Amino acid sequence: MKQTINANIGSLAFTVDEDAYRLLERYLSDISSRLDSTNLHILEDVEARIADLLKEEIASPMQVVTAEMARRVTARIGRPEEFGDRKTTFGDTAGDGFERSSETTRQRLSRPQNDRMIAGVCSGVARYFEVDPTLIRVIAILAVILGTAGLWIYIILWICMPDEKEVVQYPNRNERR
Repeated sequence: MKQTINANIGSLAFTVDEDAYRLLERYLSDISSRLDSTNLHILEDVEARIADLLKEEIASPMQVVTAEMARRVTARIGRPEEFGDRKTTFGDTAGDGFERSSETTRQRLSRPQNDRMIAGVCSGVARYFEVDPTLIRVIAILAVILGTAGLWIYIILWICMPDEKEVVQYPNRNERR
């Protein structure tokens, strides 16, 4: 027994089995990862085309869209690779000393081994929030000069933030090495 899902595809309602839904969701997600923000209307067009082709596939509105039907429809539209290369939001290496990946791994707050000025606190905070380290350093210097608690915050972070070599990055919260 399979579960079915009521899905709105291209502004048309379909009853889709779970496998077909996952297949279509992965297909559209893969295409979406290959488009930049100026071309997202293409994704809407692809979704509308999927809806049109699914209408042709099913004999009645009560029929369930199966995974095989979804495969035939996506094959007619084309492989996601035909929409271009994958776009990553973080880039591979931006030249700022930070290695970034397209995977969604949780970033840990730590003091890096490279790109340190004093203790690596500003660089670690910048990496965590994905901003330029120079901006964080300027903010830290201004906080110290203006007489706020900036120096104390820096010292506390220096003590509390682990060194990068001490931190183990877990790709999945439930998986430990």
